[in-house]
Amino acid sequence: MRGGLAARPGGRVHPGFVAALVVALVGLAGLAYGASGRAGSAGSAGGAAAAPATSAADTGAGGALSGDITIRAAYIRQPTGTDVAAAYMTITNKGTQADTLLSVYSGAARLTGLYDVPAPGTTPTAPPSEHQPSSPYQLAGGATLRLSEGGGHILLSQLTGPLKAGDQVSMALTFQRTGQVLVEVPVIPLTAPSPGGGP
Repeated sequence: MRGGLAARPGGRVHPGFVAALVVALVGLAGLAYGASGRAGSAGSAGGAAAAPATSAADTGAGGALSGDITIRAAYIRQPTGTDVAAAYMTITNKGTQADTLLSVYSGAARLTGLYDVPAPGTTPTAPPSEHQPSSPYQLAGGATLRLSEGGGHILLSQLTGPLKAGDQVSMALTFQRTGQVLVEVPVIPLTAPSPGGGP
């Protein structure tokens, strides 16, 4: 039949047929990619085996979960000054492979980083007189890093504004394997007990 998209056997394929086939294949690939992305998102939020479902209620206030990394009991005690503050939290790598905390960012301060954490496998010593950076920090599979008052912490320096009890500070922790983990860190009063029963 003349004018059809496909030619008879032994004839040439009409260019319009090739273009239509390419468009169809690209469209199908896009649908498959979108479906897999939605399935992956649903798995992360709804309980896939690799990353069990965890909600804010599961991790508690000041908690977050992404991949194998779980953050719990994050808080900032209301600072007495206007220039620096310290954040504390418990970070657990529930995976079997090590992951490395590369950096920490918060819009609440011009400089943010992990400080005064002893290297893995070493004996903690008295805190140094001057804060020592601890990033990058490798967290072994199944290991937990506890940042608590009087020890390792996330230092926020050159604060962009005053921090008061009841405020929420957004922080982004970037890991080598997991990527970015976002956590909302509450500011608690000076005399309030530490979340999670820490010091």
